[in-house]
Amino acid sequence: ERVRGGQISKEKTTLQAATFDTRSGKRLLGLGDLEGAISQFRAAIALVPTYAPAHFHLAEALQRKGETKEARAEFQRAAELDPQLKPQLP
Repeated sequence: ERVRGGQISKEKTTLQAATFDTRSGKRLLGLGDLEGAISQFRAAIALVPTYAPAHFHLAEALQRKGETKEARAEFQRAAELDPQLKPQLP
């Protein structure tokens, strides 16, 4: 039981880190730093591959950069993970 508690704590900490990276990426995206934002969103996804908001915002950044094929794939992944995150395809 104690191992499970440690596992839950680790997962929570990892999710908090992914959330932080995603917020940081959104801030950079707002400042127009596409490369910095993409890096932050990818870091969040590396921590928690199923974190839908990171995929969604990565897709937005990729779309703004003109990488529409990869953006479409990330929008699709975000929608699979969280159906409320609908892609905004051009």
